Amino acid sequence: MLSAGGKAVTLLDLSEVYMEIFLPAQDAGRVRIGADARIRLDARPEYAARAKVSFVSPEAQFTPKQVETRNERDKLMFRVKLQVPPELIAPYIERVKTGLRGVGFVKLDDAVPWPADLDRPFPPPPAAAAPADPAPTPAVAP
Repeated sequence: MLSAGGKAVTLLDLSEVYMEIFLPAQDAGRVRIGADARIRLDARPEYAARAKVSFVSPEAQFTPKQVETRNERDKLMFRVKLQVPPELIAPYIERVKTGLRGVGFVKLDDAVPWPADLDRPFPPPPAAAAPADPAPTPAVAP
């Protein structure tokens, strides 16, 4: 029996893979929606997943009640969502896990190339075993 307001099931859409990061106000103000980003997972730090900025919070987090000094304003952080395109997730869908930890990076200047360690995409997943051909159906004589 489930109590009122109890959780019966949790549904996840594994094709919607993203990471939320927090940037200081100074950097968050320079981030544009659609900017290039990279996600490096702790489980596979040798690779960086390509992503795009899909959201920048209009409100700061970690905010003191009264922000009156520059020092306090420097502590303001804005939530930024880095979304991995579904077409990049599809080949790995069987391996996608929720809650993996990692680090997100956002490109603030399109003219600056990514460092080599952030420009190494994940390798193609191993090919799935091809299904065996079904046994031929015997011909039936008329």
